[in-house]
Amino acid sequence: MKTTYLDGDLKEEVYMEIPEGLDGVPEGHCLKLIKALYGLRQAGQQWYHKLRGVMKDFGMRRIPSDPHSFIVTRQAKGEWKLLIVPVYVDDLFPFGDKILTDEFKKYIPNYFKTSTPCDTHYLLSIRITRS
Repeated sequence: MKTTYLDGDLKEEVYMEIPEGLDGVPEGHCLKLIKALYGLRQAGQQWYHKLRGVMKDFGMRRIPSDPHSFIVTRQAKGEWKLLIVPVYVDDLFPFGDKILTDEFKKYIPNYFKTSTPCDTHYLLSIRITRS
């Protein structure tokens, strides 16, 4: 994902001082944030909350034993298909049936800016091989 923590919607009021170089704001005023910023304590939490909603809309549910992994089973072409999406900070690693992974890769950019997917060889010190 790109600009992950900037995608979180703030639930509480957060204000910041005027940064240097920003003109046009009257003296003594401050800025009210609508979206999270990097370095904001609740930025990660708010992004994850938004991600959970997006995943739920796709039909996914959190895996009870690992709340940072999502799963969905769906019928496609007369067969049951499985998709699992573990989340590590701002990286999503969809794996499972090709039909569902392709569908997910088309779905997620509607909500978040994504980078070009690449073949993962290591994830959390786990070596990944395909056969």
